[in-house]
Amino acid sequence: MASNKPHLYLTNPKDLASGFKKQRNVVGNNNPEEDEEELAKLPNSAHQTRLREAYLSFISERRVRQQERPIQVPENIDLLTIHFYKRFGFDLQKKFIQEYGLSVISYENFNRSVLFAIDNLKLFEKFKEHIQKFYTSPVNITWQRTDYYLMPLIHNLEFHTTKRIIQSTNKQQTQFSLIDLYDKKSQSIFETLKKHLDENKKTYQYLPQGGLLEVSDLTTEEVSAIASSFDIVKQITSSRVERLKPSDYGTAIRDFGFNTIPDSKNTKVGIIDTGVSKIDPLIPVLSANSIDITNTTSFWDENGHGTLVAGIVVLGSKFYLSLEENYVSNAEIVPIKVLNSGTETLSVIGIVEAIKEANERFGVRIFNLSLNDPSAKKYNSTFSDYAYLLDKLAYENDLVIFISAGNINDQHIKELQEDPHSSHEYPYHFYSPGSNSPFHRCELTNIAIPAESLNNITVGALAGNFENKAEYGITPAKEYPAIYSRKFHYDYSQLINGVGFMRSQKNKFLNKPDLVFYGGDLFDFEAGIEILRSPLQSTEKYFSRTCGTSLATPLVTSIAAQILKEYPKLKTQSVKSLLINSTITPWGGG
Repeated sequence: MASNKPHLYLTNPKDLASGFKKQRNVVGNNNPEEDEEELAKLPNSAHQTRLREAYLSFISERRVRQQERPIQVPENIDLLTIHFYKRFGFDLQKKFIQEYGLSVISYENFNRSVLFAIDNLKLFEKFKEHIQKFYTSPVNITWQRTDYYLMPLIHNLEFHTTKRIIQSTNKQQTQFSLIDLYDKKSQSIFETLKKHLDENKKTYQYLPQGGLLEVSDLTTEEVSAIASSFDIVKQITSSRVERLKPSDYGTAIRDFGFNTIPDSKNTKVGIIDTGVSKIDPLIPVLSANSIDITNTTSFWDENGHGTLVAGIVVLGSKFYLSLEENYVSNAEIVPIKVLNSGTETLSVIGIVEAIKEANERFGVRIFNLSLNDPSAKKYNSTFSDYAYLLDKLAYENDLVIFISAGNINDQHIKELQEDPHSSHEYPYHFYSPGSNSPFHRCELTNIAIPAESLNNITVGALAGNFENKAEYGITPAKEYPAIYSRKFHYDYSQLINGVGFMRSQKNKFLNKPDLVFYGGDLFDFEAGIEILRSPLQSTEKYFSRTCGTSLATPLVTSIAAQILKEYPKLKTQSVKSLLINSTITPWGGG
């Protein structure tokens, strides 16, 4: 889908950057003079009531946590989240640490919701005094030039309770996102946590760069006890994987019937997936190097998902555009097996370490990741630890990961199709705020973790499959985004902490997915894209058809591999720019 635009070559010298920061402010602008409407100078009774109730809940929840810790820990750190009406900039950060003893741990909601640690209990007493002064002050007296003048900036506040910490758990593997170990107290808590896990014979991995701890075989009760006792735990989740479907359709009836010719100039591509089976078309281009974090074998793909992804990377779009006996390969495949059957929990740390190993030991600079968490990201939610770690890898190691945007559940789409409603129709199923449908939720169509990664390339799907069969499939046109493909989770029309976005926080250049390419369409055999299958499978041997962003992604990865094949000295940032700056919008518009 290339245009006639000239190539753009970026050398990206690293000495121009000051370093990779975990706390990324994607909207920039550190000017404290915001372009929002000035806050009212008189107290609002509803605002005062809300803060009073929030403060009393905070006091109660804090007392309960301090008194009822299931595990004895020698040090404690109280955490609370404060939601602000305005962006929490450096000027406010300085005031809150100096006046109230509150240190910033992390940001959300475009820096308008801040998780704090109470570092100075004496100064924090002043915060408690000031918030009480504000919510008890007369509504006809201005708060300007009072000692509690910062309190009207607060929309709400909440204590960091166990219920708020635990997002999801999985007995097989649970992920603990930890706060930065910024002082001796937090480091002491961390050492006590490790000792607790060792004494209970729990297997765990810790990645200090991202503050991520993965622990195996924890019961729900054990997870709750850790969340209730160790104050360095910021959030608890489990990384599942969306239901992998290597094929939706009927049984194939023919042999492969073609050969793949390796090229000595081929670029190595890491396939982060369910392994890659040694089927005939892939054997000539499979690297002798591989990585397996599942303790099975990299070259056996029980699910079939990794094999179909590898086949698309190797053959690219030419496989669909011409029928040949011999195809020159586009890439050399390095299997990175992170799942076996396709139903296990993903190890984020395992994936990060595998990518790092493949880059350092085997020289792999391009990776394909067609695996996503099944849950959609909430509107305007912050970046996941998973996405941050992938961003950090790309920044520090001159590599790029092509990540699928994720698929909307096909059963949900079927339900929408069967129940007539305006918000169920394409494209309104993507976004219909205020819909009165009991089945429609715009948020369900948002991208899935880790597709929000900024330094890598996220790929969505168009409904086409390289065949001129417009009558097949459910999406209105093959050039349109496929009905199952996911959209960006930023929505500037949403309210944050009761107010809208400020002009300085809107960024029209920030969007995901970065690219879209053919991925086939739903609910019709002929609408799918042809894929390679192992002849050892019980059904759908050799070939089948399916659809998804899992297919669109390796098609783009294949193009990137061809670029590096011709220009091996290019930095991956230049490859990204070549891809993005030589595309067209097939459905019209900007």
